[in-house]
Amino acid sequence: MRGADLEQPFHGIRSPRLGPATIATLIAAYSERMSTAQFFSHVTAAHLHGLPLPGGSRRPA
Repeated sequence: MRGADLEQPFHGIRSPRLGPATIATLIAAYSERMSTAQFFSHVTAAHLHGLPLPGGSRRPA
């Protein structure tokens, strides 16, 4: 669980270290912890649906 080949993007979540974190990899990692009653919203949901976002709404990956 503490191997050098693993990262902890969020509390309670371990995933293989695949390189720099991107919005897509963070979404995939966190979605494993979400219940069926939870969902992404706002900027994250817009990203998932491929909607255009203002330049200031994107965090560098």
